[in-house]
Amino acid sequence: MKVLHIDNEENGANLMNIERLANLETITSIEEALVKKGEKAHSFDLVFLSERIWCQDPTEVIKRVKNTLLMEDGQVMAILETESAYKADKLFLAGAYDYVLDPISESKLLFKMKQLGLQRKSIEREKELLTATQHLEKANEQLKSLTPLKGVYNRRFLYFLISKIDSCAPFSEKKVSLLMADIDAFKAFKDTYGHLKGDQCLQLAAKSIDESGKKVNGLTARYGGEEFIMVIENRDEKQVIELAEEIRPKSHH
Repeated sequence: MKVLHIDNEENGANLMNIERLANLETITSIEEALVKKGEKAHSFDLVFLSERIWCQDPTEVIKRVKNTLLMEDGQVMAILETESAYKADKLFLAGAYDYVLDPISESKLLFKMKQLGLQRKSIEREKELLTATQHLEKANEQLKSLTPLKGVYNRRFLYFLISKIDSCAPFSEKKVSLLMADIDAFKAFKDTYGHLKGDQCLQLAAKSIDESGKKVNGLTARYGGEEFIMVIENRDEKQVIELAEEIRPKSHH
C-alpha cells in the first residue's frame, strides 16, 4: 500500500516511526506532490491529511487530493489536533474515509488501516464477481437457447453464483435470500396430458416466476425437474416474503 502524508509543519504528526508504513512519503503540500510525481501523481492508496492543511473547511482540499493524488479506490484519512462532532461532520461530508488524533496511537491507526484493507478486498471481490457473472451470463445465453425453458438459468450457473456469493460473504454486508418454487402435481399433469403439454407448462411457469423475480433483480434458475430457485440480493425479509406470496399461485396449474 503506497501512503502519502501531507503536513505543512516539519514537526507534525510523525508517521515515520510506524514500521508497517514502509512505503510512506511525507510532503508539505499538494503542489509539492504534483511537482514530484508529475503524470504519475495518481499513485497513492492512502493519503494522511493534516488538519493544518485545510484550516477551516476540508471539502476543497480533499476533493483536490482525490482528483490528483489518489488511485481510483484510494482514500483520505485526516489527522486532527482536537476532536469534535463539527469536525467529524465536515470530514464525512467532504468524503474522508476516517480520522485519527495527533499524537497518533499506532495500534488504533493500524486497526483503521486493517479495516480499510478489508473494505478494498470486498470491493475487489465484488468487481471480480460482477465481471465473472457478466461473462457467464453471455455464455449461458447460448446454453439457454438450447433448452425449452428460455429466460431462466441452469443449475451449473446457479451453483457458480452461490459459490461466488459465499466466497465474498466475509467481506460483504449484502443480504442474500433464496426462494424455491415447486410446480404442484406436475407429474400427474404430465402423465395425463403428455410430455409436450408438460414442457409447455414448465415454460409458462418459468416465464411467470422469472418475470416476478426481475422486479427485485432476482435471478431465476431451474434446479431440476419442476423445481426453480431464485437468488435475491439486498432485499429485506418483508420484500422477500411478499415476492414468495406473489409467486405461490404461479406454482399451481
